[in-house]
Amino acid sequence: MIKSIQIKSEESTFLMPQENQEIEQHLTVSSSGRDWLSRFGFSLSSGHILLKREYAKIAEDRVSTLFAYLAEYSRHPSDLCARDTGNWTLTIRYDDRPALTLNGSMIDQVYAGDVNVSTWIRRHIPLQDLMAFGDEEA
Repeated sequence: MIKSIQIKSEESTFLMPQENQEIEQHLTVSSSGRDWLSRFGFSLSSGHILLKREYAKIAEDRVSTLFAYLAEYSRHPSDLCARDTGNWTLTIRYDDRPALTLNGSMIDQVYAGDVNVSTWIRRHIPLQDLMAFGDEEA
């Protein structure tokens, strides 16, 4: 049984990011429905910095749906890759076995059947501007 998931999303920047520009997100969803989002940016003086933490809660039936989609994806991950974009890392933590980690390019190609998981996350987790697995416009 899945205990929690974490999606680390990082945008690729070919140029030096602007001061305090958001460049990375860590989204964690627990089996209880609690969601944590950490937004990271860039600072000329400090490098990688925490910009903001946000919290939300989703219904347990939505958690079950999300976990089922990610479990399905983990059985049939995409091997599409892009070199001119950022990357994501998905960690699935279980109650009864070691964690599973998957990686990919930020090209919004994480599907469970015909469900785009990034789009599903953005529609059902009440946090703004989620990177998830890539931009919808990508």
